Amino acid sequence: MGNSKAQRLATLLLVALTAHRACAHGQYSTLGDLMHWYAHTAVAHPMKLSFTELKEPGYDHTALPVATFSNFQAPSADKPVAMLIFGEHARELITCEVGLWLSRVLVGDTSDIFSWPEWPAAFESLNVTAGAIPATVQGWVQNILDRLVVKLLPIENVDGRQAWEAGNLCLRKTAKGVDLNRNYPFGFAAEADAARGGLGSGPEAGAAAGGGGGLGSGRAAAAGAGGPGGGGGGSGGGGGSFEERVRGGYVVDPELRQHSLVVLVALCCLGAVFVPMWLYTMRPMGGPSGGAGPPRARRMGSRQML
Repeated sequence: MGNSKAQRLATLLLVALTAHRACAHGQYSTLGDLMHWYAHTAVAHPMKLSFTELKEPGYDHTALPVATFSNFQAPSADKPVAMLIFGEHARELITCEVGLWLSRVLVGDTSDIFSWPEWPAAFESLNVTAGAIPATVQGWVQNILDRLVVKLLPIENVDGRQAWEAGNLCLRKTAKGVDLNRNYPFGFAAEADAARGGLGSGPEAGAAAGGGGGLGSGRAAAAGAGGPGGGGGGSGGGGGSFEERVRGGYVVDPELRQHSLVVLVALCCLGAVFVPMWLYTMRPMGGPSGGAGPPRARRMGSRQML
């Protein structure tokens, strides 16, 4: 009996030491780190990225971060909108890193990323040589920015992430108990009811599925990264139902569906493969415009003081 207790204690100690080692290397970005990167990079690349934190009326204490990528020098009124959502669950850290990786590629912050050895193997089937990979990816990115408006939510479950960083490590839902991965009407045999705690409840759902009073306008081009796609202007989901808005983007422009949108999804898939490898080997990702990036700002709780 004593030997069994000793074995369990040794196992717990090993887990604790492993967790401490992982935290010490800081593989995952904190909520503050993510917000700081997007705010800083939007200033550094204003022709490719804008960043804001939306507030749903009645929920002023909760802000939904939204990064918008496009070629802002080209008219964007008729561009389809592709929406990508990351970090729906409080303990969902890896997708936020994938979103950050994709964001870096979209703004050209890739000086150290292209040195990763996984690129040549990924492009071998395309007959793209290692030396031609940066130019190839940059061509893809330019096509995306010229033809799409990409709305990227780097972390949807903000208050849940704050609770996770405060020590609630098993939390999946928001701090108020809403599962954002089941919180929109598309694909469910139920109607949204924001007032009664069912589908569509909470500020995140109103901002993401309904446009959030500024999340996007025009046609929806994609449902991405584990969440709903969104177009439609204004709060409350103008422009038809969520399903209609999503379908609209697919049938209006089949050429776009086969090119720019496919390339965007392909880049997401590359990030989903590359980023876990980076985290496992603890490779430095660098900061805006490569290198070490800006110093981490002071934090108030788990939010960055910009």
